[in-house]
Amino acid sequence: MGICMKRGVAVLVMAAGLAVSAKISAQSSSSLYFMEISTQRQTYNPAFIAPYETSFTVPFLGGLHARVDNNFFSWNALVRRDDFDSLHMDLQKLVGKAGNHARVMAEAEAEIFRFSWRRGRDNFQIGLNVHADMQLILKKETLSFLMQGPGAHIGDNLLTGNRLDVNSYAALYFGYARQVSKHLTVGGRVKVLQGLWNLHTDKLTIAFDIQNEDMSDPDVVPYRYELGVGGRMLTNLPLDIDNRKLGSLSFPLLSMGAAIDLGVSYDFGNWNVSGAIRDLGFIVWGDDHAAQYRSYKGIDDCHFSGIHFDEFKKDDFRLGSYMVNTFTGLLDTLNFAQDTVKNSYTRALPARFTVSLSYTLRDIHVFGVAFDGMFYNRYFSPELMISYTCMPGRNFGVCVSNTFSSGNVLGLGLAFVVNAGPLQVHLGVDRLNSFNVAGMRTANVNFGLNLVLGKSRYDWFTGKSM
Repeated sequence: MGICMKRGVAVLVMAAGLAVSAKISAQSSSSLYFMEISTQRQTYNPAFIAPYETSFTVPFLGGLHARVDNNFFSWNALVRRDDFDSLHMDLQKLVGKAGNHARVMAEAEAEIFRFSWRRGRDNFQIGLNVHADMQLILKKETLSFLMQGPGAHIGDNLLTGNRLDVNSYAALYFGYARQVSKHLTVGGRVKVLQGLWNLHTDKLTIAFDIQNEDMSDPDVVPYRYELGVGGRMLTNLPLDIDNRKLGSLSFPLLSMGAAIDLGVSYDFGNWNVSGAIRDLGFIVWGDDHAAQYRSYKGIDDCHFSGIHFDEFKKDDFRLGSYMVNTFTGLLDTLNFAQDTVKNSYTRALPARFTVSLSYTLRDIHVFGVAFDGMFYNRYFSPELMISYTCMPGRNFGVCVSNTFSSGNVLGLGLAFVVNAGPLQVHLGVDRLNSFNVAGMRTANVNFGLNLVLGKSRYDWFTGKSM
């Protein structure tokens, strides 16, 4: 079956890049990782225990966070100002900002409720949250093709290594932590997962054959080439491929899964070393809409030469209609057909691990370094954070940090926690320097409200107040 690359595909990639220019995030290497009085610290490592007898979140406000990240898009990489003070789209510069893989990643989570309490050296936790994540990976050659067209690539071309993943689920979790000795604390969480919606592509490949014999001839632009898309898609979205429609998102009761979090914390003198592995688990997508789709390489004449912005200049331009047309054009381009043999599948969750080392001076000043990594469909994303935390009293703490990640060596952060009676408020902003709108790729914010009861300083092993 012949297919033709729609320019809407390129616009869709641009739209994803635009979305990541504004980012709200609370990541696992957040400044709250070393904030002892914050109850959210246990979210990052189940072995961390807040120094309160009882704590619970304000429903829907206890842990709000989201994250969007990309490694190539920023406004000043896309827009160029010439000598006549006119603005031009510089797609070549934008593509040049990407690494070997152009990546757009997003995640969001809302804490519905969380209740934590302690008995002696034991700490118990129960909670419910809703989570969603997405990752788009494009090889740099694919991004260049979508942004600028085929260019001077005469003959056969194969663009491999592209993939898109979307996961969303609700998690009911039970946590337990114990101070085994004066120095060692261990903890874990068991999660029962209810899958919501999912999409996964495997080995998405674009193959095209340039038919032009002389690329320097202006009369043959746009280029003439044969195009095919191949790959596999697993999803429980109610797709109507034949009519190019998306049905209603009914609640998929039959998609269930499980996951565990494990953590350890060890104190020796004023030093602490800790580590955690989170989201080791899977979801079996087996609801009525769960199905496998395959795309087989078709060949036809196509005329695609990159992005054209003429549509945006028209008087009758409507963004909603344009996005619908982009979606239907994308289905045409991908050429997926449902495989009736398989109607359920199992997918692993994106797993994370964190390792940290900290030093506490006079029970007030904490200097820390944390390495965080995430595995997502064969892609590894590392980050390194250094921080200084000051907790001068039982009811206040502040932290400044810097996060190093791929393509971003400067990511300044600021976070604080305040206990106003039984109400605890935490607020953190990472990568303050990214709020320069022209160059923004990332900007991280986390916020939450907790109710805390009991001692705010406590030696768990001896059972005495500090």
